[in-house]
Amino acid sequence: MQQRTLQQGKKNPNTTRKTVKSACRRHRLLVIGDSHIRGLSEKISNCLDDSFSVLSITKPNADIETITSPIHLKTGKLTKEDLIIFLGGTNDISRNEAKKGLRSLKDFTQRTINTNLILLVAPHRCDLPPQSCVNTEVKLYNKRLQSLVSVSNHVWVLSMPTERRHHTRHGLHLTLR
Repeated sequence: MQQRTLQQGKKNPNTTRKTVKSACRRHRLLVIGDSHIRGLSEKISNCLDDSFSVLSITKPNADIETITSPIHLKTGKLTKEDLIIFLGGTNDISRNEAKKGLRSLKDFTQRTINTNLILLVAPHRCDLPPQSCVNTEVKLYNKRLQSLVSVSNHVWVLSMPTERRHHTRHGLHLTLR
């Protein structure tokens, strides 16, 4: 009787391992962006259950091309069950390089077709007057971003609050409450 259970134990582990792996697979959530996402992954992780693995890549003062560069960001292991959240563009907009940033985002959306992607709109700059050329460019950038992803099934654009109370004291970054 013991020999049979040992033999059965040798045959079944392969099948049970496969089912255990598929049952225990965690959804991966990757948060990438510039200094605006600092601390965001921790807040998201606290709101989700244990079936999610949250990772964040923060690149302060970086443009979109640097953030989404294929050299450091390998998304080949991500699946349709995983999610990437992207927030960036502030530096591109303030340097008059918004079109270059949108091109980089378009390339990024094409490289990440195997997973879900949420692009957050560029935040309004409360450290500048509402009529400033930078805030006007932010509005234009966000409209272009919306039209850029309208042809993709795996990409969504989410807007964020633009009221002053959602920004830090200096007015550039968003607060995480």
